[in-house]
Amino acid sequence: MNTTELFVEHLITGLMSIAWIMLFSLGLIDFNLSTIPLFHGFEAIALILVFSMAYPLGIFTDNLADSLLKRWNNSIRKKYELEKNGITVARVLMTIKNEDVSKYFNYVRMRIRIARSAVVNFLLITISSILFLTIH
Repeated sequence: MNTTELFVEHLITGLMSIAWIMLFSLGLIDFNLSTIPLFHGFEAIALILVFSMAYPLGIFTDNLADSLLKRWNNSIRKKYELEKNGITVARVLMTIKNEDVSKYFNYVRMRIRIARSAVVNFLLITISSILFLTIH
């Protein structure tokens, strides 16, 4: 997996994280839609701030999702006896030594990581949306 793919993966996860953080924050303060025009002209600064926060938030959320879903992952590994058989992606890639297969495994792994982080993010987006709508 090259650096660009890893960067994009964490950026996507971080942008999802910013959505629930914003909803949660706006739920806690007295936010009124009439205050939005006050921010006119500061869109570029806001965009720079959002993207600069998205990447580290994406790394944090990815690690959080990995920790929270570790038990589920381990139960899948036990169910299919992957530990007992010694089947791992690294071992398959070393055996095959095919660049196309390696790219495909990296692509699938990236999708799994984004999906795993999306599970956590969508749960938090749902909770923060309920909080926002309940308060306002």
